[in-house]
Amino acid sequence: MKKNLYYFSGMLLLALAQWSLLRNVLSFYGVEGAGLYYLYISILTPFYVLLGGGFRFYSQNQNSVLDDMIRFRWLNMCIILLSSGVLALTTDRITLFLLAFSQKFIDFSLESSQGLKNKTSRDTDTTLISLVIVNLILISSQYFSENLRNANLINIEIVLPIVIIAFAWMMLPKAMLRKFTYTYDVKKLLSVFNKYTYVYASIGIPALIIALIALVPRLSIEFLIDSFALGVFGTYMYLYIIAKIINQSLIVTLISKQIDAYKIINIGVFNALTLGLIAVAVSLFFHEEIISIIFGDKLAEFSYLLPIFLVLFIIESINSTLEYLIVYMQSSVDFLIYNSYLLIMSVLLCPSLIYLFGFDGAIYYLFSLASIKFYIYLKSFLTCYQKARALCENSN
Repeated sequence: MKKNLYYFSGMLLLALAQWSLLRNVLSFYGVEGAGLYYLYISILTPFYVLLGGGFRFYSQNQNSVLDDMIRFRWLNMCIILLSSGVLALTTDRITLFLLAFSQKFIDFSLESSQGLKNKTSRDTDTTLISLVIVNLILISSQYFSENLRNANLINIEIVLPIVIIAFAWMMLPKAMLRKFTYTYDVKKLLSVFNKYTYVYASIGIPALIIALIALVPRLSIEFLIDSFALGVFGTYMYLYIIAKIINQSLIVTLISKQIDAYKIINIGVFNALTLGLIAVAVSLFFHEEIISIIFGDKLAEFSYLLPIFLVLFIIESINSTLEYLIVYMQSSVDFLIYNSYLLIMSVLLCPSLIYLFGFDGAIYYLFSLASIKFYIYLKSFLTCYQKARALCENSN
């Protein structure tokens, strides 16, 4: 129960930190800057999910060795930092890139802490404390950045990402920080790399394909329209990110209690429909006020998009529940195949729709993708569930 509460709290604080970072980006750089910010995040994400994705779940494996896992995590971090440094040299908006990097580093640190929490009973509550402090800094900076800029006290655009990255480092679990010297033991690092690469790849490669699917519309909007349109698109897509974070947290909690898969589906669908339909109904009348509160006045003129993205939220929340259960109920091989098909479809469909219909084409693409995912995931889930029931009946 304590681990579930720790996981859920961490994911909620992560969602709050992402929202606070976005508010700061909109305040510092405007909607066009937010577009570049999302582009940088979209480019960084494939590196992170391939190298470090799934750590919080793989660490539940009873055959994994704690010291080896820590060594492998340090190796992940070294490669990620090196890759991020190379990418930083290719951009002329270094402060904006650092804000995007700080978001991914926070996610990496939280995942490291949650993964080791699964493996050991050692206390990692300092991670949550650091994450709370990060949120306080980000929220405070939204209100004091203008005064600091006018008073010429500090360059908040430079100082803020550096401070956030420092606290993200502090979020790393003590078990990792105590064994920082593991990064110098090259022979052991290589042996651990050989031992765990295949296992991580089975999780990282499917996650990489999902990240590439998310990258397709962002690159298409950036190159076929402009950064301003990408800023609008990415900001509204954040609503889906919040939904996925909360929904995944709920599903992880239900799975850990070994609740029947059909009951999990019922709970997930009920929550998505109930909360989603209420949100859609409210947004039809108060969309401008809601967007002004959540994202600020710079996106108020695009508030009419809110009900549309909330409908997408309902569909994708159900998809997320099905997706999670597919991974839980069977190997990731079929899941890899499904998402490979979706990636090919995205590469062909998304640029075509955006080229023909502009920004509206991106919305058509999202609903097309969500509908196809729903069909594939539902069909796969029913197949998996029927096989599982047949095996249980035969064993009895």
